[in-house]
Amino acid sequence: METARLATLRGLGTENLRHLNALGIRTMRALASSDWGALDAQLEQMTGDDIVDARVRVWIRGARRALEQG
Repeated sequence: METARLATLRGLGTENLRHLNALGIRTMRALASSDWGALDAQLEQMTGDDIVDARVRVWIRGARRALEQG
């Protein structure tokens, strides 16, 4: 259920969701408490791709908003 909630975040997509899950991020709370710079670096190291850090910030802000709204 929590993983499905993550999938609803703007711009996340299923591939990035799989990457987050591989890093142990499976809940909104886990994503919301993530440091965007560290998460961006982990994603880049894992995928070998240059992840735009603004995208990671959008995901984290979205998770924080979702938790605030209940």
